[in-house]
Amino acid sequence: MSFFSLHETCSCCGGETGFNKYKCKGGYICPECLKKSKKLNIQFIPFTMTGESLKNKFKEIEENLKDFNETSSICNSFSIDDINKKVCIKSSNGIKIIKFNNLLSVELLEDENIKISSGGLGRAVAGGVLFGGAGAIVGGVTGRKKTKSIVKSLKVKITIKDKINPVLYIVLSNSELKTSSLLYKGLLETAQKIIGALECIIDENNIKNSGSNNLSKADELMKLKNLLDLGILTQEEFNNEKFKILNR
Repeated sequence: MSFFSLHETCSCCGGETGFNKYKCKGGYICPECLKKSKKLNIQFIPFTMTGESLKNKFKEIEENLKDFNETSSICNSFSIDDINKKVCIKSSNGIKIIKFNNLLSVELLEDENIKISSGGLGRAVAGGVLFGGAGAIVGGVTGRKKTKSIVKSLKVKITIKDKINPVLYIVLSNSELKTSSLLYKGLLETAQKIIGALECIIDENNIKNSGSNNLSKADELMKLKNLLDLGILTQEEFNNEKFKILNR
């Protein structure tokens, strides 16, 4: 059928598209599916994305959201589930649910340059506010190394344990902003709160991993000592293995 036909079938949901349809690869998308894609932060690319791939993205996101219970939120693009230990990130690639232990680092990029990296806010910013476990929000303003009058982009870069898609971006602004404006200052404060919350989570991960590692070393040393006491290992062998464990 032609583009002007009212009886095209939506390649995503299977319903009729009506007149206000949108071209996708191999077919058309109805207005409702396009609206849903925007709500779920999915970037629909006309003529390139198929209706089936959009449908699969809907399914993936909805399945992930089933197990997410928001306990705190910093902005529309970032919220936390302290109960199930997950964060919800609305990036340029859609909505992603990330487990706490899969978060690696966070940075604030201003015009693609690093403005703040993990640890850049400090573990307790003077004048900041801390509350609610991993839902902690760290406030306060860090000084800029170089003053700029205009900023063209501001986004938070989050690195996660994912070999295929290891980096997510929360885009706060993609247009020119005066650094003296209230809008810029508001977005900067939002970015700092996101980074502060993620730093708290990443710090907790590091503490847990360090504790587990120390416990594992203690267990290994105990086993080695038992082997030494039983005469299975010589003193020299015990000392060599002990050195390896303690210096891993």
